[in-house]
Amino acid sequence: EGTVRGTVTEAGSRRPLSGAQVAVVGTGLAAVTDAAGRYTLVNVPSGNRRVRASLLGFSAAERAVVVAPSTPAEADFALSAAAVALDEIVVTGTAGAVSRRTVGNAISTINVAEVSHVVANNSVTELLQAKVPGMSVSASSGAPGTAGNIRIRGVTSLAANSAPVVYVDGVRVYSGHAGNFKNSYQQPSQDQSVTAGGGGQAVSALDAINPEDIESIEVIKGPAASTLYGADAANGVIQIITKKGKPGEQKLEWNARVQAGSSDWALARPANYTTCDAAHQAAAAEWFGCTSVPTGTVLTENFLDQVLQTGGLTGYSLSVRGGGQGYSFFAALDDTGEDGVFSNSTSDRTGARGNFTFYPTDRVDFSVNLGYTRSRTNIPLLDNSSGAVQGALMYQPGRTPLPGRVYGLGNTPAELARYENSLSGDRIILGTTLNFRPADWFRNRLVIGGDLNAGRAVRYVPRNDIGLLPTGGQVTEGSPRQTVYSLDYAGTVERALTGSLTSALSFGAQYTTTTYRNAIAQGTNFEVGKASTVSQADVLRGWDEFNQTRSLGFFGQEQLGWSDRLFVTGALRVDNSSVFGQNIKQLYYPKLSVSYVATEGPVFRGRSWLDELKLRAAWGQAGNAPGSVARETYYIMATGVDASGQEIRYPALAQIGNPDIRPERGSEFEAGFDAAFLGNRLGIEFTAYDKTTRDALIPVPIPVSEVGIPNYSQLQNVGRISNRGLELGLTGTPLQGRALTWDTRLSLSTNRNRIADLGIAQDTIRFGAGPTGSVSQLHVVGHPLGAFFVRDPVLGADGQYTAGPVRYLGPSLPTREASLSNTFTVLGNLRLFTLVDYKGGNYLLNATEYWRCSQAAVCEEMNDPSVPAERKKLLTSVALKDADALYTQRADFVKLRDVSLTYTVPSTLARRFRTDRMALTLAGHNLGFLWKGEYTGLDPEVSFAGLDQPGADYAWVRQDFFTMPMLRRITASIDVSF
Repeated sequence: EGTVRGTVTEAGSRRPLSGAQVAVVGTGLAAVTDAAGRYTLVNVPSGNRRVRASLLGFSAAERAVVVAPSTPAEADFALSAAAVALDEIVVTGTAGAVSRRTVGNAISTINVAEVSHVVANNSVTELLQAKVPGMSVSASSGAPGTAGNIRIRGVTSLAANSAPVVYVDGVRVYSGHAGNFKNSYQQPSQDQSVTAGGGGQAVSALDAINPEDIESIEVIKGPAASTLYGADAANGVIQIITKKGKPGEQKLEWNARVQAGSSDWALARPANYTTCDAAHQAAAAEWFGCTSVPTGTVLTENFLDQVLQTGGLTGYSLSVRGGGQGYSFFAALDDTGEDGVFSNSTSDRTGARGNFTFYPTDRVDFSVNLGYTRSRTNIPLLDNSSGAVQGALMYQPGRTPLPGRVYGLGNTPAELARYENSLSGDRIILGTTLNFRPADWFRNRLVIGGDLNAGRAVRYVPRNDIGLLPTGGQVTEGSPRQTVYSLDYAGTVERALTGSLTSALSFGAQYTTTTYRNAIAQGTNFEVGKASTVSQADVLRGWDEFNQTRSLGFFGQEQLGWSDRLFVTGALRVDNSSVFGQNIKQLYYPKLSVSYVATEGPVFRGRSWLDELKLRAAWGQAGNAPGSVARETYYIMATGVDASGQEIRYPALAQIGNPDIRPERGSEFEAGFDAAFLGNRLGIEFTAYDKTTRDALIPVPIPVSEVGIPNYSQLQNVGRISNRGLELGLTGTPLQGRALTWDTRLSLSTNRNRIADLGIAQDTIRFGAGPTGSVSQLHVVGHPLGAFFVRDPVLGADGQYTAGPVRYLGPSLPTREASLSNTFTVLGNLRLFTLVDYKGGNYLLNATEYWRCSQAAVCEEMNDPSVPAERKKLLTSVALKDADALYTQRADFVKLRDVSLTYTVPSTLARRFRTDRMALTLAGHNLGFLWKGEYTGLDPEVSFAGLDQPGADYAWVRQDFFTMPMLRRITASIDVSF
């Protein structure tokens, strides 16, 4: 026996590659490279051996060595970045390793470990932004800790969820609304505690996961690919794979990161204007600023700076990775804190992770993965509320503040700081995976896990006279508990049917139970101004929330392979769930796909200009489950007044259940190809898809004669929704050399969303709070979901403006997205990274400008002497619902999302500090707009309603309503490996 050692570097730049696996072919011996790219294999049998090095995103390489007991054998590798890696292992839902060449659908992989070297992402939402063609990640607000929406290949549902399901190391996890109360002008009430109307931001459970713990993310995009995941996977699947150790002799690899930075409101602050006319000058006590200036003087001031501060960010992480013969492990600790630009805007997260894998024999391995997070988020008073942004942007220059108020703000910063909307929580994600191979042809995998979330939500409104409702004060406390338990078994039997024909028969079962509990206590009206607890209030209320979902599914799949280049796959999934109506027993979802590696066939083999070409096509179906109580008729306790004027409590009908309700059925066909050129330095991934949601859930009006109450509806599976689009990914290395290496990636995607059929007599559905529904958005057959339908004001013969006819304007969600990233590596030590993000084709209602112009008359147009008086009359005399065409604007933009500069200290110098690797990074996030099109507001990316919640009053509303824009963040960090 002897030793094999060496280094693994990147071809061209010679940058050391850490985390590469180096194995002796035909044996179980393996090692992993350290931060300096070094590895050592011990106890290698003597003789001629082949050693293989592999790493995600790079082409694998093999070297022949002669192993002798006396002298260590040397084997160095220079791996080239692979634009297309057909032999890369991907997650498909079956047991064992599956190479990309066998898969007939598109799967996108994000190499998070590599991305984290150049970009400081504070959340999973940030990590996913602009990384995958066809996946749209829309942030809603710049407030730290608030969530955005993730959509894959368009919006698929009107009343059910449109977000993908998420797995962490094979364990199903909860990724929706984490349980905070909305920043609504409405007070939380029964059946509205989380999704109350009026807008406001939300915290996502997905962002409790530390990005530093993630190795890679795989995105499975639609029903054609997600059939094996069952009745709630029609919107796609996100597989998060956390970092793990690798077996083999190696030294412990410690990694530490320290980062610090600042964030600021980088966009221009809108100025406020007042025209000092005769009326203002006559009211000197009310308009002090107009008393000593000529009539017609325009006062202009900016008031936001009174309440804005420079935010800060700190982050610390420490991890260790190791292993040996028969075991491997990864452990990490982290702490991150971020302060926003308002005093009560914070987001803090502390976590720990331990991943352990054991290999008792060459046929059995099992792992235990444990992640813990403690987090706390404070959301300031923003959006549609009487907060600092609204006060500063609506205050009229020159106006005398009310007694006790602050000039330029109305309310005082101290009073605003007393407002609290916080969510604190603890989360544990625990999973155990057992892989058992009783024979070379039979593989089994069992995953058992749980996701346990326990939180405390507080919304405190102090007693006040600034118009913050309820003015007598209110505190609402909740204790949201969300648990997900899952069991997943999969087996695969592989056989060679002939010399060229192989068979892989897979089968499996999944069981998942999800439980949500929340107990809410609310106190309203404080007699004492500083009171802040429920028990100190005059009016006490309490209610609880509970729902549970249990689902069971089975699948079978057969894959036939011919000459390792043609693969035909057919599968069938059967599901049953507690959310199905009482009359629905089980549902079936089929799948069929084909993959052909054309460059290994007779037509394209040996073409010097073409390195890889895989043709693929897939068709499949998957479900999108309704809400957990959609099949039930239930009541809530309501408050009213009897004939004598006394307040009474009575049961009120809340929902009419549907015993025939079932999941929406997503059916999708996709086709495309993966190709590599120029020595695998240029890669193209192209996909066209056509996705239809049948049995779409639609709120069908119920006649009064059936329920005795007007304005009630029932969710029924009667609609049909269409999504079509194209996806293109270009990956290339235009330059590869010691002096300069240039890596680039371009992603393009389109989406055409349409309502094909509502299944009801009307062709239009209104949504939003109130009897008339949304101000300017509708669900209309033949148009996108939630599209903008606006009215132009018309001047009548009486000289008054009224609403004109309703006309279609455009979609509310992006129809085109693109991103361009570039990495320049100079002399192997200096790396410059840039990411540019584009979204377009959609519109946004600039409600902020409406209120500034029409209600407060502080916008520039209302105070510009050159603007005709008739135009000013138009702006002030017509309600928004009658003139929304004036304020609904195209929301196209190009944003410089990320820029970073990383310097890796030369290894000779790093070793003087007793480290293997030392890197310094300066990074900027949301640095500004390169182009903002027609939008006149601050940020066309925002939405005052935050994270979408199916069935919520404002789930579809897209407005900029005093919403905080994305903050610019600058950080500096140092990474050390030793």
